[in-house]
Amino acid sequence: MALADFHVVREDVPMSKGKLSVRGLALDDIAILIRENLSDLDDLLHIYGSNADDRVAISETAKFAINLVRETPALVAKLIALACDEPDSEHLARKLPIPVQVEAIKKVVDLTFREAGGVKNFLESLTNLLGAVRPVPSLTGSNI
Repeated sequence: MALADFHVVREDVPMSKGKLSVRGLALDDIAILIRENLSDLDDLLHIYGSNADDRVAISETAKFAINLVRETPALVAKLIALACDEPDSEHLARKLPIPVQVEAIKKVVDLTFREAGGVKNFLESLTNLLGAVRPVPSLTGSNI
């Protein structure tokens, strides 16, 4: 497949008046999240990293999304804005109803992990990327 044939996979998040279209995160998005929300990103790894493997069920992803919204609201807003390709609309993402935020995060997580080859591969890549910025402990239990 040529790069010109690539199309970003998007999924819709239903809202009372329309829908929100989100995609999985790319390296550029992760770089922005690291640059602007490094401490929240560390919290994300601690919330999710210890139990992550390639068999994470939908219910676990939902629990993760709820914890993420509760513990790191700035990161959630930035993540949703990036996944909507509207990085300057973070202030609007903060105002979305909680159920919409949770559903958006679930879809973004699914799309990101799907493209990354699973949760564990994604977290290993993210941990490596964070390690390039500053040393972080391995959260996947493997020697990275």
